[in-house]
Amino acid sequence: MAGPPSPVSGIRLTKEISLADSQVTFIVSAENIRDTSVQWDLWMNTRLDGYASFYVPADSEHLDWVSMKADEHRDVMPYSIQDGYFTFHTSAPSEGKQQRVQKAFLTPREPFIAAFDKGQMLLIEFEPVPVHRMHPEHRLVEIYNQVRADEQNLLELEVHGAFQALQPGERMSLQETWTVSRAKAAQSRAQQLNRIQTAMGN
Repeated sequence: MAGPPSPVSGIRLTKEISLADSQVTFIVSAENIRDTSVQWDLWMNTRLDGYASFYVPADSEHLDWVSMKADEHRDVMPYSIQDGYFTFHTSAPSEGKQQRVQKAFLTPREPFIAAFDKGQMLLIEFEPVPVHRMHPEHRLVEIYNQVRADEQNLLELEVHGAFQALQPGERMSLQETWTVSRAKAAQSRAQQLNRIQTAMGN
C-alpha cells in the first residue's frame, strides 16, 4: 500500500504486509519527497482493549520514565516490574474520577512485547534500536493504558524506530512481526509468563 506524497511531513509512506504460517510481518517505509532534508522517526501502534494483559521484558533500569500525573479528573495507572517484566495493573478509576491512565517509555531488555486478550496471545517482535539513536522524546517501546468511566478503554503498544535525517530521495523503514496463537482466556500471570518464555525459546 503506497500513500500519497505529504506536503506536511515531506515524506511518502509505503506499507507491506505479508503472511506466512502463524506470522504476520509489517514493513513501513518512508521516502523523502522534498528537495531538502527532513527528520523523522517511524512508529507502529497496536491497539487492544484497555483490560488486555501485556508484558515488556524489562528490569528497573529499562524503564526510562512515565509521563502521567494524577489530578482532580484522573488517577494514574499503577505498574510493576517483577520477574523481569514490566506491566500495568489495569483498574477502573476511583469514584468521582473520569479516567485512570498512564504512559510508560521503555528500552526493553529484549525486543518484543507479549499481550493476551480474548483467548489469544499476540507476540510482537521488532529490531532493537540503541537509545542514542532515538528522538529524545521517544523510546523504543511506549505503552499507553487508559480506562475511562464511560468504558472507552484502550491499550496502545507502540514500537518506535530510530530518529533519522533523510536526504532528498532517501528512504528508511521499520519492521515488526506478529505471531498470534490461542491462549486460555483465564490464565494466571505465572501461566502467561511461562507461555511467553516457551514462545521465545527460553
